[in-house]
Amino acid sequence: MNGLEPFQLGLILAAIFLSGVLRGLTGFGFAIAAVPLLSLVLEPRAAVATVVLLQLAIGLIDAPKAWGEAWRAPLPWLIAGAVVGTPAGMAALRLLPADPARLIAASAAALALAAVWRGPARSDLPRAHPGCVGLASGLLNGLAAMPGPPVVAHVLNAPVGEAAARAALIVFFAATAVLATISGAALGVLGWPDAALAATGLPALLAGAALGAWLFRRGPPTLYRRSALAVLAVSALAAGLKGLAGLA
Repeated sequence: MNGLEPFQLGLILAAIFLSGVLRGLTGFGFAIAAVPLLSLVLEPRAAVATVVLLQLAIGLIDAPKAWGEAWRAPLPWLIAGAVVGTPAGMAALRLLPADPARLIAASAAALALAAVWRGPARSDLPRAHPGCVGLASGLLNGLAAMPGPPVVAHVLNAPVGEAAARAALIVFFAATAVLATISGAALGVLGWPDAALAATGLPALLAGAALGAWLFRRGPPTLYRRSALAVLAVSALAAGLKGLAGLA
């Protein structure tokens, strides 16, 4: 499939499963983890396209269930900003060479790592407007299928419960997946081989997300942050090293 050896396909499915566990546990992180990991096997455009389609599928499945529990106040602004930023990021994806795209993906993962590591911000510090946060997320969404870092920092630093924050992230990422799919199809970034690979990986994603959701319900309160830190650190390091090696 897509010219992949069985071993390569196995690595892709394992990466999708592990990234799905993170997504099920925290409500975010699938693309942040999956794009750098898949880019170790696939060229960045194919990695982004596959992740976009996988996020669309699981977002359409999970968003209706998450809506009732979500922190909904910032969602209209976040989504509106992403509407503007996603096409611009997708257009930039067509112009960037492979290794700079890998470095951008690694940088985005590192930003998310810093946000999760820091934890909730002090209440007396100013917070970014959710429209600006959505715009930044949209740019990363189109460029690397990784809208997470800005919006994750915004939502996790808000004075809301973990369940409401997790549900809000699920709804937001479902919306950005729709935007990325529309933009990618219009710009010719998505193709049938990407759809075939995404369909092959969807069972692995669903299984990983189900395990992650179970861990969220049963695990200690600190589990989701510790898990996110571990996966984000590995993803940022792996993609960053490969990007730097290509530029050397």
